[in-house]
Amino acid sequence: MYGTLMKKAHSAMSLFLEKFAEYVDEATFQGKLYDLGSYPGAIVSYDSADAVRGEVFRLKNPERSLPVLDQYEGCPKLYIRQKAEVTLSNRKKMTVWIYLYNCSVKETSYIPSGSYEKYLEKRYQN
Repeated sequence: MYGTLMKKAHSAMSLFLEKFAEYVDEATFQGKLYDLGSYPGAIVSYDSADAVRGEVFRLKNPERSLPVLDQYEGCPKLYIRQKAEVTLSNRKKMTVWIYLYNCSVKETSYIPSGSYEKYLEKRYQN
């Protein structure tokens, strides 16, 4: 999770994850992050220098939780859910479900840090 589902987001869905999932670790995946207005969107990148920073959660009951998360993410129109390899903070690799933005990023702002949290902090300081 790299946006409104992260622990510090304090959104309804981050509270859902707090109840129905177990936090695993911080992680990165090879992608690019964009500001879509009130939430971010990530796409896959083929440049190994690009990294999106987020968090990994282990769902307690994936069969029940994934449909709820899919609906929240507007899947499969706005976002698509697919498996991706991430790197945990201890450098171990893990394959996880990730939501990727499924629309054009042409009219959006690129977030070079790959961290939506840092991007918001900087944006609200100015």
